[in-house]
Amino acid sequence: MDDTSRKAYLQSLKTQRKKAHAALEEEKLARTAQAKANRLNNGKSPRKAGKEQATTEAVPPEDGLFDPASSAEPTAITPTPNTNTTPRAIAPGITPGTSADLIDGATGLTEPRALDGAKPSPLYAHLNSKGYFITPGLRFGGDYSVYPGDPFRYHAHFMATKYGWEEEITMLDLVASGRLGTAVKKGYMLAGQKPRTEGDGSKDLINGGEVRAFCMEWAGM
Repeated sequence: MDDTSRKAYLQSLKTQRKKAHAALEEEKLARTAQAKANRLNNGKSPRKAGKEQATTEAVPPEDGLFDPASSAEPTAITPTPNTNTTPRAIAPGITPGTSADLIDGATGLTEPRALDGAKPSPLYAHLNSKGYFITPGLRFGGDYSVYPGDPFRYHAHFMATKYGWEEEITMLDLVASGRLGTAVKKGYMLAGQKPRTEGDGSKDLINGGEVRAFCMEWAGM
């Protein structure tokens, strides 16, 4: 993603955030107005009325100083308004549910671009031509996990790794991969493609010579 697309995406997140904040503020004002309307309809709350009554009973009349008829009525205490302003609520974070805003519509693309996929290896083409199903085999320590049929119906039978025809294979790789393959109940397959020579009629699906594969299993003493 280039810098322009990144800025546009961040701006879209800020816009969604402001909309969500405005919706929350509107809902908060509606609840406040509804609460005020309920207080006006119900009059004074019983708790407040009981408090005022207790205050009135606590002040006895002053006999002998003033005429009872002219005695002042107890005045209700007027609550002072709270001048402290609450801090403004922070706008909520937004987690987009789609990635539509990640696509820059200003690029003028009329059709999707073709992705440059990796070319299949000779081992992959060889196994695929034999009817095997292949998936990535990183979790088992190989290049491919090889299935005899649909992966939803079968377990992998082999964990395959490709090597160059003249590439040296260390004993540690053979021991580690062989033991790992046996531990997960799979055979360890190693394969390479023979370089194609002049007059060699045999070839695989990928340009080059014949692909040879060997399978090994680790057996304890």
